[in-house]
Amino acid sequence: MVALRIAHLSFSASGGAGTVATRLAATQRALGHDAEVLSSITGTLHTTPLAKPRHTLAAGLDQYVVKAPDFHAPVSLYRNRLSDLASSDVADADVIHLHWPHGLIDPDELTTIAGNRMVVWTLHDMAALTGGCHYSLGCEGFTSGCEGCPAVRAPWKKAITRSQQRTAEALAAVPHLRLASPSQWLATEASRSQSVKGHDVHVIPNPLPPNLTEPMAQKDAKTQLGIPQDHTVFMVSASNLDDPVKAARVALEAFGEASSGGLRATLLVVGQGGPAQTIPNVRPLGYLRGDQMTTALSASDYLVVPSLAENQPLAISEAQAMGVSLIARDATGLPEHTVYDDDAKLFSHPSELRDLFDTLAKASRSASSRQKLMAVARERFDPATAATRYLELYSQ
Repeated sequence: MVALRIAHLSFSASGGAGTVATRLAATQRALGHDAEVLSSITGTLHTTPLAKPRHTLAAGLDQYVVKAPDFHAPVSLYRNRLSDLASSDVADADVIHLHWPHGLIDPDELTTIAGNRMVVWTLHDMAALTGGCHYSLGCEGFTSGCEGCPAVRAPWKKAITRSQQRTAEALAAVPHLRLASPSQWLATEASRSQSVKGHDVHVIPNPLPPNLTEPMAQKDAKTQLGIPQDHTVFMVSASNLDDPVKAARVALEAFGEASSGGLRATLLVVGQGGPAQTIPNVRPLGYLRGDQMTTALSASDYLVVPSLAENQPLAISEAQAMGVSLIARDATGLPEHTVYDDDAKLFSHPSELRDLFDTLAKASRSASSRQKLMAVARERFDPATAATRYLELYSQ
């Protein structure tokens, strides 16, 4: 294959979309291509609000003025109308690969920026499918024009309908467009969306880090963290533990209820925020990086994901690649992570999660089960495989 110049575009270089863009670009460079990531910010608007004042103001309007108070998922309406990329920034690219372009490219400018080049858009949430919400949380309005949108207050309901129409028109005007999704769930939802339906969606799992480390021995990791060797170790992880979509509080409350019976288990809590902890054997670890996260995952038996909605979270594939099995809500893209994980469990109601904590704390996972899951996950989410599949998609 002739070496390609690939521009990966994501508003932020961090978060799920930015991380995937960075991993793909690094792997594609290793395969001989000229791939780079273009973004507006390296962190988030929450942590660096002055980095992009217009975007911070727009995001604030979306969150506190536009969005309905009882709707849990984020909404981007005013932010979607902003543009932070000039055509000259990607003038030399052969391929434009969009990840999370909201706030980076105004949909009305997409055709001009694309020109006659191949454009691939990896759908990391439902934002391209709807008029504004990042996840519809059960609302079916995106299949019929987003009329009467429950995610926003009354004055902005018609604006949401127009926003979805603008996205549909922008995508229809791109001459060479390919869509991808890391989960079959989101690909199916895209086929039902008024803005995206009619376009084929290719399912390509998100990649692991190109140089993923090996886990420590679980015994050594438990010793390092001061966890009793006979404890089953659960982990709940989110960059923002107060995010209502991540629903980390559900895991904490269910573990607390199960602990009242003398549970021989520890719950590791990874991330920023969250309620103050008074539950026995709950260990808040804060935000972890590198070796710290390797130690925590090496000690863990199960990653608990109570999210209301997820596409294909990197936290799950990275945990499974370290041999950590999954306990997840039976919703959206999460069940897809259980088909190759022999020890995985799904729950629908918090009481079921409480019972799972109680049951799984009484039975240990085998070393062979951890090794099998680790091998399967590393093959399934192999970065070279993902990068190659995208290269094939670019040439279609």
